[in-house]
Amino acid sequence: MWHVELFERFQDPPFGSLPTLFDKVLADRLAPYRKFRHVVFHGYGFQLDWSRMLDGMKNIEEVYEDFSKSVSHSVDSLKDPSSRFAVRTLISFFDSSL
Repeated sequence: MWHVELFERFQDPPFGSLPTLFDKVLADRLAPYRKFRHVVFHGYGFQLDWSRMLDGMKNIEEVYEDFSKSVSHSVDSLKDPSSRFAVRTLISFFDSSL
């Protein structure tokens, strides 16, 4: 699954020269939301466990804030000319996945 591979490439430790968007803690905190998206997207909605969803809803604002800060920090780092190689690496990854 290309999207799992892509997510993992942006975790710590970094893949090549790609920036680290998700440290281990944030990646672990995002995992339940990725799984929820999979269940809903693929039509398994009848299997939803509302008690597990409640836990996710309680934490969603905090997880989103941490996610947003992490991505913003990484985007700001891409403004550095020395990081242009990482952008080219990312583009080549997408080109080879299509």
